This record gives sequence, C-alpha cells and structure tokens, in this order.
Amino acid sequence: MHLLFVCTGNICRSPLAERLTTAFAAEVGTSELTAESAGIGALVGRAMDGEAAAVLAELGGSAEGFRARSFSPALTDHADLVLALERSHRAVVL
Repeated sequence: MHLLFVCTGNICRSPLAERLTTAFAAEVGTSELTAESAGIGALVGRAMDGEAAAVLAELGGSAEGFRARSFSPALTDHADLVLALERSHRAVVL
C-alpha cells in the first residue's frame, strides 16, 4: 500500500507522517507499505522543520535527506490512499 500525505508547506505534518510510516514499515520488515508527502503551498526544497524533525527522531524516524515538494495531481496516480491533513487540502486534492 502506498500512502500520500498532503498538507500546506510539506515541512511539518505531512513529512512527519511520511517518515513515521516508512520507519514503521522498516521496523516490521515490510516493503509493501510505502509513503510520500507533498504540500499544496510547499516550501519547495526546504528541509523538514526542526521541531518536527526532533519529534520524528524521538519516535524512531529520520528526517535525513528530506526536501519539501509541491502537490501535483500526478502524485495521486500511484497512491492507494491520499490523506489530506485539513479539509482545505482535501478540496485541492479533489
């Protein structure tokens, strides 16, 4: 199952969800669960927010190499489930 998380800037919530999902998949030893994230107003190219990265590290994930990217409808082509983190994000995705 491939998950796509969508938020605003793609530096806090959605990358946190993405990286927690991938950390969980690695922990349980499955390659069948994958995730990515994007933002409807992404701060393209920026690293994950420092506070979000610290929380992620405490929960067993890694922000290493993360860079924010913009949402595009093409990203939904490969997603089994799209999780918008606010109703306004869902409206854009739809």
